[in-house]
Amino acid sequence: MHHCHNQERYLDNLRRVNEQAGVDRQTVDIIVAFARIKVERQQIIDFYPEFTPQNDPVIKKFLEKNRHLDRRTGRFLAAYFHEMHKRGLCCILNVSHLANLLDITPSQLNRLALDIDTHYQQFHIPKRNGHMRRIDSPRPQLKKIQRKILDTILHPVRLNAHAEGFVRRKSIVTNARRHVGKEIVLKMDLSNFFLPLRFPAWWVLLRHSDILTMWPGCSAN
Repeated sequence: MHHCHNQERYLDNLRRVNEQAGVDRQTVDIIVAFARIKVERQQIIDFYPEFTPQNDPVIKKFLEKNRHLDRRTGRFLAAYFHEMHKRGLCCILNVSHLANLLDITPSQLNRLALDIDTHYQQFHIPKRNGHMRRIDSPRPQLKKIQRKILDTILHPVRLNAHAEGFVRRKSIVTNARRHVGKEIVLKMDLSNFFLPLRFPAWWVLLRHSDILTMWPGCSAN
C-alpha cells in the first residue's frame, strides 16, 4: 500500500517500473490512469492484493483467459476487473479488447478513429435565424460502431440529474416541465458547440469523469 506525497514523481516511477518489467504499453497506461485517480482522491493504492479465484468464478475466468500476464500485473488487472464487476461495470484493457467488444478488428478500429474525413458526410441545414448549420453525419459503418459505444459504454454512465439532452427517457418535454410556472426562464445557445471539439477536449472529459477507468455494460467474454 502506498501514500503518495509527490503525485507526478510517483506516477512516473510507476510507469517506469512497469515498462522495465516488460508490461505492454496499454496495460501500463491503465495502471497509471487507475493510480492517478486514486492519488488525486488521496486514496490508498493497493495494486497487488492476493485473490482466491476459486471463490469468485468471474475472476477465475478472467485470470484463466490471461495466463500470459506477469503474476503481479495479472493480480492488478484482476483487482481492477473485480472492482468494475462489483459496480456492474467493466474495464477495457486495450485496443484489441475494445475492438473485440465492438465486433471489429483492431485495424478497422484504428482506421475509423484516424481517418475522420472518410467516415463523415457533410451537409448544411437552415437555422431559424436564416443562417446555415453545418452537419457532419457519420457514414453507416462508423454510425453502427458509435451506436454500440453509446449503448454499451456511455448510456450507463451516471450523468448530472439536470442533464436532459440525448438522455434516455428524457426529451424537450421533460426539459420544459422543469420550467413550468417559473417567473424567469433564461434560454442560451452555445455557438458552434460541436465543431471545435477535438481529442484534447475529450481526453480532459474522460480524465475528470472517471470514464477512463470505468466502462459500463460490457462483459469479459
